[in-house]
Amino acid sequence: MIKNFFYNNIIFFSIIIIIFYIGILIFSDVDEIFNHIFQIDIFYIPIIFSLVVLHLIILGIKYHRILQKLKISIPLKESIKIFLSGISLIATPGGAGTAIKSQILKKKYDVPISKSLPIILIERLTELIANIIILLVFFYWANLFESTYAIVIGTFFVFIMYLLISKNKIFHSLKIFLKKIKKVKNFSDSIDSSKESFQILTKNSVLLEMTGWSLIAKFFQLIAVYFIFISLNIDLGIILSGQIYFTSLILGSLSFLPSGIIVTESTMIAILNNNGITISMATILVIFVRLATTWFATILGIITLKITYK
Repeated sequence: MIKNFFYNNIIFFSIIIIIFYIGILIFSDVDEIFNHIFQIDIFYIPIIFSLVVLHLIILGIKYHRILQKLKISIPLKESIKIFLSGISLIATPGGAGTAIKSQILKKKYDVPISKSLPIILIERLTELIANIIILLVFFYWANLFESTYAIVIGTFFVFIMYLLISKNKIFHSLKIFLKKIKKVKNFSDSIDSSKESFQILTKNSVLLEMTGWSLIAKFFQLIAVYFIFISLNIDLGIILSGQIYFTSLILGSLSFLPSGIIVTESTMIAILNNNGITISMATILVIFVRLATTWFATILGIITLKITYK
């Protein structure tokens, strides 16, 4: 069943993604886009993808540290492979498909799913916090209206989510609710395991460390994005380039669409166009950025999952 769920989601969301990108290519000037593609400086390509891989490895180390906080002892190399496998289903609403990591931990190490499942939310939450921090720092030098919107909405979301996962009353109410539903009645007992994990992972020291790992990873992602701009002979400066990217990323993630698709791309194209970049150039730039930072990681995750966890 898990295998069918995996492949059905991959096929479904792949079709949506392909249709969307075909749509924006048609909307833009296709001839100009192909001209821009041939103008890409290939010198930067290995550097860009090396930085993206480094970004993923650091996030894998972060995942390993979270496992250690929950007293789940597995080798670092295995943690990184499980993390990469989870990225294979990042293109699902809210990134919910990354729960496959909990399934792997259950199958291979007999870790209860309810114990490891909270990790996904903590990962997403600390990444969002890191993105907001970066925008706040960059905002001193570059004032984008869209960034203000992303910071305000993102901060509000972080605050609400923190309250929800750190309050005991939430878990108690959820447990009572589940007990009233026959089909998931037995599942209510596992809520206590999730509650314990959330209590550990929402400690200030843990959140601070995980946000720190996210910031380190985001630094390499920022450099990769900047080099993508440079490879297309667009130099808006590393701060403005990063601000455009992370603003789009935050708004996309808060849309809860698969990988923030449509919202992330549309926002980035609009901001680039407002900064003097033509629609055709903005389109190829956004596609290149998303290919390197999102879809490359997804493909890498699928390969890891396929080879390592058949």
